[in-house]
Amino acid sequence: MRERRSLGTFGVLDSLVAITRFVVRGGLRGGENAFVDNGTLIVVHDAGFFSCCSVRLGAILDYVGAQGRSPVRIDDRFLFDEYKPPYAGDLDICRRLFADRSIEVPGDATAHARWPGGAVDCRFLDFEALKPFVERFFTPSDEVCRAIRLLEGKYGLTDYGSLCAVYYRGTDKRGETELPPFRDVLEKAREIAQQSPWLRFLVQSDDAGFLAAAETFLPDAVTFTDENLPRGTAQRFQHALWLLSTVVIMSRCRYLVCTSSNVSIWMVLYRGHTEGVVQYLKQRRRVRRSTMP
Repeated sequence: MRERRSLGTFGVLDSLVAITRFVVRGGLRGGENAFVDNGTLIVVHDAGFFSCCSVRLGAILDYVGAQGRSPVRIDDRFLFDEYKPPYAGDLDICRRLFADRSIEVPGDATAHARWPGGAVDCRFLDFEALKPFVERFFTPSDEVCRAIRLLEGKYGLTDYGSLCAVYYRGTDKRGETELPPFRDVLEKAREIAQQSPWLRFLVQSDDAGFLAAAETFLPDAVTFTDENLPRGTAQRFQHALWLLSTVVIMSRCRYLVCTSSNVSIWMVLYRGHTEGVVQYLKQRRRVRRSTMP
């Protein structure tokens, strides 16, 4: 495990202004901090890839809520540690993953209230308010777009309108939220398949048991086997690249069946709506039935 670094290395810690919403609220942001120094937003988080994305978005919204404008600069060197090459230190990999887009974002004093974070019912996300922030700060870079095109060619993903994505976040999430049985999620996918037999399925999970079960329920499904690198792999940046690419691909599918996690939240954020989405939250299915087949 990497040694946790201190912001004190900047030599400016005493002069920084803490954005307090991280420490006031529990859940996702509990114990994490963001700081401001002369218009630069410094974000600190040591966790999984999309947990870092969620904290980064929350910090940006907090800044806009407090300052009435976007940060002059975002210092992301203290994010995505486990996805950096070994001994990379304070390398900022955001520049390789996300495009630099000059999109105007609203200076909304209530912006921070639009982002609940954590395991939330995605139907209640304020997509209209969040869209400009996602587009400006999280649009996939050219490098990620090339990886997406590579995967589209490799797996023959030519028509997103004929695809249903199934994502199950397991492993350590069992300690944070109640996960549905594999069968419940896969039965829902098979129900969709019976009503729309022309659909192809994409399946992704960090749980080997779920992937094995999916082979029985959805034997013809595409799984990103080669790209499903384990956390802690020596190919750290490649892991981040494939992870972001597959999430964007799954966000574009006609239907999405998912459990509740930061990964699922970002699939829906990139999607921009919850039409055709089935989300399992504490074993209760959340679905806009009018949009399902």
